[in-house]
Amino acid sequence: MKSLHKSVRGRFLRITVPLIFLSVLGVFTAIEFMAHRNALTRLEENSAALLRTQSAALANPLWNLDYEQINLSLEAIATNREIVVVRIFGEDGEIMAQAGHESALQGDELLFRGQVIFDAGAGPREIGEIVFLITQIEIRTQTRDRLLLAAFIALAAVAMEVGAALFALRRIVGVPLDRLLKAINTAKSDRSRTRVIEGPPDEMGQVISAFNQMLDQQAVYESELTAQARMESELNIGREMQLSMVPHDFNALTKGHPISLSAALEPAREVGGDFYDAFHVGDQTLCVVIGDVSDKGVPAALLMAVTKTMVKSFALEGVPAKDIVTAVNEELCRGDHRNMFVTLFVGLLDLKTGLLTHCNAGHNPPLRLSASGRISPLPDRNGPVVGAVPGQHYSQSLTQMEEGETLLLYTDGVTEASDAQDRLFGDQGLSDLLTKLPERSTAEIVRAIIHAVADHEGEADRTDDVTVLAATFHGNETVRWNGSAPATMQAVSKLSDEMAEALAESNADLTAKAQLILDEIASNVVNHAGGCTDVPIEIEVDVTQTSSDLVLTISDTGPGFDPSTVDAPDTTLSVDERPIGGLGLHVVREISSAFSYARQADKNSYYIVINA
Repeated sequence: MKSLHKSVRGRFLRITVPLIFLSVLGVFTAIEFMAHRNALTRLEENSAALLRTQSAALANPLWNLDYEQINLSLEAIATNREIVVVRIFGEDGEIMAQAGHESALQGDELLFRGQVIFDAGAGPREIGEIVFLITQIEIRTQTRDRLLLAAFIALAAVAMEVGAALFALRRIVGVPLDRLLKAINTAKSDRSRTRVIEGPPDEMGQVISAFNQMLDQQAVYESELTAQARMESELNIGREMQLSMVPHDFNALTKGHPISLSAALEPAREVGGDFYDAFHVGDQTLCVVIGDVSDKGVPAALLMAVTKTMVKSFALEGVPAKDIVTAVNEELCRGDHRNMFVTLFVGLLDLKTGLLTHCNAGHNPPLRLSASGRISPLPDRNGPVVGAVPGQHYSQSLTQMEEGETLLLYTDGVTEASDAQDRLFGDQGLSDLLTKLPERSTAEIVRAIIHAVADHEGEADRTDDVTVLAATFHGNETVRWNGSAPATMQAVSKLSDEMAEALAESNADLTAKAQLILDEIASNVVNHAGGCTDVPIEIEVDVTQTSSDLVLTISDTGPGFDPSTVDAPDTTLSVDERPIGGLGLHVVREISSAFSYARQADKNSYYIVINA
């Protein structure tokens, strides 16, 4: 602090002292210059008067050539201390006499000339010339002495003015500066803030006022920074927790099963509303889930966690995909979620047969990528988004995945990613990318999509979460057969024989059960659906036999009929007591290990699994 004071005082003295000294000296010099000029003027006037007087006095001696008188007059003139040399010249211009100290001449003396005039009766006549050489030493000495005096007075004035200025500087700047520096050093050493007492509203007062305002603003800013740091820390923890909620060890999920799986989730903010999940339901079913909450940040992350938990909870109860989504919708609609809703896709994949039972609640249509590179969507929407409208009853669809086929699930953060010019990545961009990725692993497909979206966005800010899940079914089937026939008993009988022929090398018991199931379901179609429409009904059968199971997918184009609405018959009653109907479906359920129904693409689809 003392060094700062010395520095300020030193700079002040270096600037002000020369200015004050030069200004005072300049004033005195100007005054002395005028006095010097006045002295020279008086000298010239006195010399001219003396010259006129002596010219008149020397006229008669010079006419009479009285050298003695002339010399006496010149010596009398030379006694004047200002006259160095005096000379008299005759008519011919020659020196007639001189007096003074010629050795004292310095070459800068003032020269005064005067004509000697004499009137002998014939009129005035020039008979000679008198010359004075007058020194300036006395004038210069006086001038120098006065200048020295002026310099002394200037120094005294400077000292007085500087002392007064330093005193004022100390009072006006030094004391407030001491307080300011002390507050600054205190804040620097122990980070405490001490306000400085404000003085008059001058420049230094304004500086102190600004410093106090800065302290106040700094306190607010540090408080905001602390809160922001705490929030960022909590959000980072939330991000880690959110990412830990979704599976990452896909090898553990797929080990020992004919499936490859990979996924990635990149929130647009610290936390987001996208999620995916994959888990086993029983020994041979894999549940794949993807969802997108209609918001971002913490509220969406909380709803995402709730939705994901409910989906897994209901799925582990072994209920169909449509019932999972229906139950989640009802639960979400009971709560207050600030008008948020969730797009949701739930798929149950039979790992033995590759049959995918799925329900899409307002989500982007998943894509099927065949081993040959063909891309096709799952177009069915089985209901609206969940969490918006209570009382919804969702349907479900069935999709038979082929060997080597990949199911791609993604959120709209992929297709709606935009670059700096607001151009979307789009469905076409995703399709173009996938055509370049035949026979790629699920991990390579997921990485390629994530990188392509990031490259498309470039320097633009990401506005939505990006989530991708890819599952490739490798299959373990040994026999595949497909056939169709009109809904008549004769055509169905022939279709059953063709199926038995295709399964000739299979277990005879499995083949017999498959024929029985086909006969029972086809009979219901022929006997009940045929009379409800004039449009011919077609029955189609798809058979997949694995090493341990035989899977039938039987579909018809008749009116919608959900067998779950038919009560099971009471087999404890006699044939006469038992109501007609329902026995065929009962037999199908009894001899199959799995039985499900879906209405999709204007068809009734029955999915039946028979164990060997």
